[in-house]
Amino acid sequence: MKESTLGLVLMTISFFLISLGLFRRNSSFVELRKVFLEHMALFKNARYQYLVFYIYPLIMSIGISILYVAEKEMYKDITVVVSIFISMLLAILSIITTKDLSKYESNQQQRIKAVIKETSNAIVFCTAISIFIICVSLIMTAIDFDKYQYLAKGVAVVIYYLLLVLLLNILLIVKRMGKLLS
Repeated sequence: MKESTLGLVLMTISFFLISLGLFRRNSSFVELRKVFLEHMALFKNARYQYLVFYIYPLIMSIGISILYVAEKEMYKDITVVVSIFISMLLAILSIITTKDLSKYESNQQQRIKAVIKETSNAIVFCTAISIFIICVSLIMTAIDFDKYQYLAKGVAVVIYYLLLVLLLNILLIVKRMGKLLS
């Protein structure tokens, strides 16, 4: 077995083992499963919004990857941009979690707390996606695209999809921030 193939196999196995650990049920360490389920619960009464946020981006990402497969330079750029998004998301999280609710009536406080919780969850969701995008992008800068053309195309679809989902969810967060700050 060639070294590059062995490396690819080890990365794949490690990825799945790490994913299993991060998405374990009732984990006291990292509860990504809960974050993803709570985030998807936002769309349970909004089927069309679910299509807009998750299904249509998949179709679009497949189309984009047919037209253009990302190259190493693009993955480097993606890493930089997504890193900036992470810092922005964490700054927003610190702003909303310190919001003073004492000036609001009790029933209004409950609604604001619910919006803060949903927004915080969306931020953690986007941060998790961003970290995944960065990890995959860093790996893709080291892979020989000529040897693994199908892998490059498949990963391009996934990255394009996650970037579109990330951008749409950032729009959702910005909308909720507007509500919270007004």
